[in-house]
Amino acid sequence: ETLPAISGTVAVTAVAGLYYAGILTAVSDSAEESKVQVQNNTVTETNGVYADGTYKGSGNGFRGKTEVTVTVESGVITDITIDSYKDDKEFFQKAKSGVISAIIKSQSLGVDAVSGATFSSNGIIEAVKNALGEEISAVTEQVTEQSKKPKKQSETTIEAFESTTETTTESVTSDNNNTAADTAGQFADGVYTGTGNGFRGATNVTVTVENGVITDITVNSYSDDEQFFSRAENVVISSIIKSQSTDVDAVSGATFSSNGIKEAVADALGIEFTNPNSTQQKGHGGRHSH
Repeated sequence: ETLPAISGTVAVTAVAGLYYAGILTAVSDSAEESKVQVQNNTVTETNGVYADGTYKGSGNGFRGKTEVTVTVESGVITDITIDSYKDDKEFFQKAKSGVISAIIKSQSLGVDAVSGATFSSNGIIEAVKNALGEEISAVTEQVTEQSKKPKKQSETTIEAFESTTETTTESVTSDNNNTAADTAGQFADGVYTGTGNGFRGATNVTVTVENGVITDITVNSYSDDEQFFSRAENVVISSIIKSQSTDVDAVSGATFSSNGIKEAVADALGIEFTNPNSTQQKGHGGRHSH
């Protein structure tokens, strides 16, 4: 008689165990589902921020305008391409590699500028903002809030030093490396021919101008002795292209040929040029005077 009771107790216990197990399983499944949902919502929150498409925008760097193309897919910034920039390559490349990856990774435009390339960094950030139609004041507001936080004396000193050093370095580098850029736009793009008087006769050249800058000078014909002309040709042409001017030194020992080349380039570009050959004495036997 006691055995059935025991059997009934075991059965009740088993049922109760199954019941609690079912509750635990349900709770576990619910928690897991909630966890997955939270993880998925993180992605959802970043999706749909921007309308899908390809957008172009511009911002101001250290030396001028920076232009970008921003690609948005599924509401997320997937690519930022630099179309053009005016800043020095050394600083711009440093800013580009840091800022673009930071924007894409964070899906935010409130990223830090790259130390040592602040101007270029801000130009890229502003260009992306302009492309996406966001308020530029948002970043200004963030920077203002950051500046309100108290800083250690050492941090303030270091930041001030870095800012001053960066500005000075960019300015000096720009002055040293951008001779062509400073004079860019003074010539109309095209291919021009011109003639000048060398030692024995005419020198004819073809001058190529791209983006307002002299990019190539080719000698079509000359009448001078090859020994002297070749010496003048190599040096004078490279000097003109480098300085973007015909006001360069003649090659010693090949003065007449040098002046003939300079006059021919000036004639091609419509630049006023007085050929010193007309007032200089020529040597004998087909040789230039030294």
